[in-house]
Amino acid sequence: MRQPAANRSLQGDLAEFLDPLFGSLMTEHDVPGAVVVVVRGEEILYIRGFGVSDRDTRAVVEPESSVFRVASVSKAVTATIVMKAVDEGLIDLDTDINQYLDRVRIADEFPEPVTIRHLLTHTG
Repeated sequence: MRQPAANRSLQGDLAEFLDPLFGSLMTEHDVPGAVVVVVRGEEILYIRGFGVSDRDTRAVVEPESSVFRVASVSKAVTATIVMKAVDEGLIDLDTDINQYLDRVRIADEFPEPVTIRHLLTHTG
């Protein structure tokens, strides 16, 4: 699909800014590899892999397929998003989690319903 001229210009601006920035930051902080994606709506404006995905094999980062193990980093991001939804009144920490699930259900095998609070504090 051909990008509108405005987006091609923006993509060029992003590359001009981000390519050297990530190159120097990765060197400065000894980061072996990364993928950077800039998205607006459903459109990818910029996607680029930097460095290697494995220091031993020196496999080059492929932005569409390289896998980076994030370990527990996603827990903090998820908790932040959940608490934002709580602040906005979209969800309640103490409501049965099944109220928010469509395809998956938590079995009713516990003394009390499993809640978002339980999940966030690992006490479910």
